[in-house]
Amino acid sequence: MRDKNNLENELTDALTAYIYVREPKFLSFAVKPYQNWALMIGQPYTITVDIFDADSQKIYVGNVSWES
Repeated sequence: MRDKNNLENELTDALTAYIYVREPKFLSFAVKPYQNWALMIGQPYTITVDIFDADSQKIYVGNVSWES
């Protein structure tokens, strides 16, 4: 592979990436802006769902969002 930013135009090593797949174990829900599950009708709220593995490490899913 050649890199146009490489001034010497030498061949560079192949690019690599690591992908870790973890099994989800539990979910965490949060309501914003008040962090309170006592919701009032007609008020806008954002509900955030976080996914965690067995070691309680957060699993990042990427850029996923839903609106209703």
